[in-house]
Amino acid sequence: MSIQRSVGKGEYGLCLRALYLSHGLLMGFLGNGAFIAPLLANASHWFDRRRGIAIALVASGQNLAGALWPPVLRYLTDSYGWRQAFAIYAWSRWRLCCRSAW
Repeated sequence: MSIQRSVGKGEYGLCLRALYLSHGLLMGFLGNGAFIAPLLANASHWFDRRRGIAIALVASGQNLAGALWPPVLRYLTDSYGWRQAFAIYAWSRWRLCCRSAW
């Protein structure tokens, strides 16, 4: 949720400084940085056999997203501008989170 908030609030920022500040605080501090430790802990407690593979899959999923989203955001920024690109990103993240919750 903090990822969507950071992107959504940054989209309405008046300048890029507000975007960087909201993105850095809400996404970096409360978003991805806060998610990795509980995800790895849950994977290590859930699996008794093949625990290493489970942790590797969880850790690689976040790295894979870090490799896939930048080219998409670059294309969206070039095509629509940074505000609209981050609005599309926030909407898509919201949709992905809602679908994965069900």
